[in-house]
Amino acid sequence: MSELVDGYIQDPSITAGTRKGRENCLTPIKEKLSKIEVNDITSDVLLSLQDDLLSWEKWGNDSKRIALIRLSQFMAYAFKKTKNKNISVALTEFNLLKEKIKKEQNHFRTLESTNNAILRSELVKAIQRILTSRTQYKKNLLAFLYIPMRISEVLGITGADVTKENIFIPKTKTIKESQGGFNVPINDKVYQIVTENLSQGTAQRQILSRLFIKLTGFTVHGIRSVFSDYMTREGFQWNLIESCLSHKTSNSVAECYHRDQKNYFYEQRKPLMFHWYGFISDCISEAERLIGQGSQG
Repeated sequence: MSELVDGYIQDPSITAGTRKGRENCLTPIKEKLSKIEVNDITSDVLLSLQDDLLSWEKWGNDSKRIALIRLSQFMAYAFKKTKNKNISVALTEFNLLKEKIKKEQNHFRTLESTNNAILRSELVKAIQRILTSRTQYKKNLLAFLYIPMRISEVLGITGADVTKENIFIPKTKTIKESQGGFNVPINDKVYQIVTENLSQGTAQRQILSRLFIKLTGFTVHGIRSVFSDYMTREGFQWNLIESCLSHKTSNSVAECYHRDQKNYFYEQRKPLMFHWYGFISDCISEAERLIGQGSQG
């Protein structure tokens, strides 16, 4: 789609300022877009592109909102130029998913001023929906709850990346592969659920992404927000919470000189991650208990 991307940006019928705005909005996803074939466009692909835009840390909320509009505009442009029905169907499904995500985001904004008991209640309900569904991917979806990384990072995990102590993410949005990647400390429970339920191939990964939103009402990025809110209220340090999410902290000078990025704050991150794993395990146990009570009734 590289020619379509260039055509959308360099459209001679628009002003130079608009062309610059289009280019800026598509910058985080331009390389990925250029590698996608028109016939491979699905709502899940668009959802992944949206997640890339939302996790672009150089932008504020207004810039992200405009970028999402530009993404939809580009897909409409691509359909106009190619008349490919895949794009039309994908864009329709994508817009429906966006409405669902918007409702979720509005819902969780109301939780920000509440407490962890309410967050726990919401997670338990989401887990109940996973466990009572007919999908064969229940444990795969639970893995999304345990690992608060970006969707592309979670879906890219392979068996070679997992040991009993760590999940190795070759690169994140903030840590390049040349910097050594990023290590996520794990416990025995997470090791078991991840190694037994690794996603296989692009098709299954797209299924998992869609199922997670459909069953839980969360995006994977939404789980990262829940992680941040929950851990903050639990009293953990802000910079350690940000490090667990592979975010840049305000101490950019220290990060620059710390060349072993994959182990940056590693020992300090362990207690936070283990605390989160215990929280998610407790939520799963509570969901299972409630399901059991319902079946007995």
